[in-house]
Amino acid sequence: MTTKKRIIPVDNKRKLHAIHYLSDKDLNNERVIKNPLVIICHGFTGDKYEWGRYPKAASELNKEGFDALLFDFSGSGENTREPVLLSKQVEDLEEVSKWAQNIGYTKISVIGLSFGGLTLLYANLPNIKTNIFWAPAFYIDKIIGKFRIKLIKLVIRIGIKQLKLKSSGKGEKIIITSNFINEILNVQSNERIDKIDKPTLIIQGTQDKDVKPEFTREAYSHIPDTLDHKLIEIEGTDHEFSGKYLERFIEFSIEWLEKYLK
Repeated sequence: MTTKKRIIPVDNKRKLHAIHYLSDKDLNNERVIKNPLVIICHGFTGDKYEWGRYPKAASELNKEGFDALLFDFSGSGENTREPVLLSKQVEDLEEVSKWAQNIGYTKISVIGLSFGGLTLLYANLPNIKTNIFWAPAFYIDKIIGKFRIKLIKLVIRIGIKQLKLKSSGKGEKIIITSNFINEILNVQSNERIDKIDKPTLIIQGTQDKDVKPEFTREAYSHIPDTLDHKLIEIEGTDHEFSGKYLERFIEFSIEWLEKYLK
């Protein structure tokens, strides 16, 4: 296994920090790409490490012959601080996918966790083969709660133009503004789920208090019956799954990828 730091351009202003996990050796940058790639998207207030879960996932993927790419969305992780927006994250993911294709990958999949799962749902990714969602925040308005949304909007209206929220790792706090709230209030996930056109796996913890299992079951019922799709519920874990529960998320994902990406 080899890891390489990457800087992926989104536009003239935004550049994303990433780590590329290669299952084959990369000697003098002469490596010929032949393995499938899994792009992994972090959640809200998270980063490309996701409290150690993503390096573990990437390493396990490498063992099975998959390359992996971990990256920070705009305004998060190692990237320059700017307001976090769903629309920016969607653009980020689309550009990361194009970057992967441009360097030679032809078999690409994406894993999206929580808010990263909502980002995956909204992204236009014609070049990927299959979707994997980990505890996806499809109904984020329900997850945040109407009271908290009203409170944040009220705080912004009385003169605070932005809020800073603690993020993972040692990074600076992330920034949200009223634009973030307005986007969330306009999310219409069912319309997007109805149009999913790739094999789709969803993995959900039964004790998740943030993304409740009933939310995920409702979303799953909207995936077109014409597609191969599967919902796996893991007993006993919540939204912060780790240890043996993380291993199960990874194990089920690899089984799915072996079928649809290799």
